[in-house]
Amino acid sequence: MTDQGHGHRDFIPGGIAIRRSWLWVVGVTVLAAGSLLAWKHLWTNPAPTGTANDPSIVISTFITLYTFFLTGFGVLVGLVTSKKQAREVLKAVAIFFLIEATLVDLWRVSDSMDDLYKAATNGLAYQALYDTIHDFYAYFVINVFVVVIAVMAACMPARSRNL
Repeated sequence: MTDQGHGHRDFIPGGIAIRRSWLWVVGVTVLAAGSLLAWKHLWTNPAPTGTANDPSIVISTFITLYTFFLTGFGVLVGLVTSKKQAREVLKAVAIFFLIEATLVDLWRVSDSMDDLYKAATNGLAYQALYDTIHDFYAYFVINVFVVVIAVMAACMPARSRNL
């Protein structure tokens, strides 16, 4: 294919879909990050003062759930990328969201490990424990959203070119 005298041009398969999906990914990422920041900083912690006796069970459960999501993301990446007849924009959006969610969950595991260390060595204040639970709810919603988008990308048939 020549480009009006500009020489030979190689196209990446799905390149147009990748370019179109960037707008969706950036827009939703900015919206989600802004919503999370607003939810985090406008929220008031109603927990009492004092130290929780053994919060390590709750924090360990969160770490386990984050690792389940990470495992699920690995499986979904395989399903989404192996689909031959796919909606290319949705496929690219799903892959970008899976990458972002994986990075966020790795950060959440690291943060939860820090909370677990504090809980095991010095105890954890009720307010810090409640804050950890509040954070988990926010990131759980994001993870479910990413899973839904990835499943849609893996299961939806491609649009018919005849229509």
